[in-house]
Amino acid sequence: MDISGFTRLSQMLGAEKTKKHCNIYFTRILNVIGTHFGDVYKFLGDAVMVIWPLKCNSSDTQKMHACTVAVECAKQVMRVGNYDAQDKDVDTDEAVAVSLRLHCGIACGPMLFYNLGNKDRMDNLIGGPLLPQLAECEGEAEKGQIVMSPEVVENLNMERHRDEIERSHSGQNFLLHWDESS
Repeated sequence: MDISGFTRLSQMLGAEKTKKHCNIYFTRILNVIGTHFGDVYKFLGDAVMVIWPLKCNSSDTQKMHACTVAVECAKQVMRVGNYDAQDKDVDTDEAVAVSLRLHCGIACGPMLFYNLGNKDRMDNLIGGPLLPQLAECEGEAEKGQIVMSPEVVENLNMERHRDEIERSHSGQNFLLHWDESS
């Protein structure tokens, strides 16, 4: 999930005010992620990477469940993902409309975890086929959209989601339609 409008906002409000609004905004989002048992892997600037890890030998049912939960979580996050507030420009003191929106990419596939560093300083990195899928989906998603890779759609219960999915404009990925009101 990535915030649309973040760069513009941070330029107008400065670090402290931007941090205040982002804390409010991310609290909403993290509450939804928590109710769907997602693991927040990393904050990446104005984006958050959430995972639902499975073991390598997971069953098709377990994969379907993980993808379904990720999709349902994304829809719920999008429902709370509109944030509108007022603040003042850090330089001019003029009123600024703070408007943050999300776009989201969902991918599914093997991940590799790497631990880099030593006992005093360690960082975790990920790799594998999942990352190019995720980058493509997130990059393709426009404000207010959820774009899924074909691998996610392959693992969804299509009886439940058939009417919500269509090919994206790239023709390779899928756009998930979500209802703001439900």
